[in-house]
Amino acid sequence: ITLSSDYGTTTFVQFSNSNTINLYVNGKPEINAVVVNSQPLDIYPGDTAGITIKLTNDGNYQAESLKVEMTGKNPLEVKWAKSANIISVLPAKQSQTMDFAVEVPKDADAKDYPMKLHVSYLGENKEQKAKTFDIALHVKSKAKFETMDNSSDNFYANEKGGHVKILLKNKDGKYLLV
Repeated sequence: ITLSSDYGTTTFVQFSNSNTINLYVNGKPEINAVVVNSQPLDIYPGDTAGITIKLTNDGNYQAESLKVEMTGKNPLEVKWAKSANIISVLPAKQSQTMDFAVEVPKDADAKDYPMKLHVSYLGENKEQKAKTFDIALHVKSKAKFETMDNSSDNFYANEKGGHVKILLKNKDGKYLLV
């Protein structure tokens, strides 16, 4: 803070005085994280999903040496992608995105898989801080079709121009007649 004062004497001589006062403002970083994008939007067994996380410092002091790790429950495999998983400085009231790749094996069950985003960083006095966020990855089931004869005119050889009817059945119980 700079304090300035201007004054005059009885003989109208003007004087000016200026003093600087240094104030320590106490503050701390406050890190928050949200998922802002996932590609593809629908994730099936056998897919590799790209997930973008937005890290925001809602506090009033910068966070330093942020290290970000995402883990997923077995059988998911999580890797960071497109960028390093370290942010040197995240200023107050600023944000930055980070990309991760999540591999879902072909034999994975269709369900919600819990994942954790762990963020460690240095606060205002260089003290180590950490925060963990819970994220769920929704894996949808793929359609699995089976076929069967549905009263065809000729089932094997269709030499006389008869109709062949095949019933496609999605194993989740929905039918499609072709």
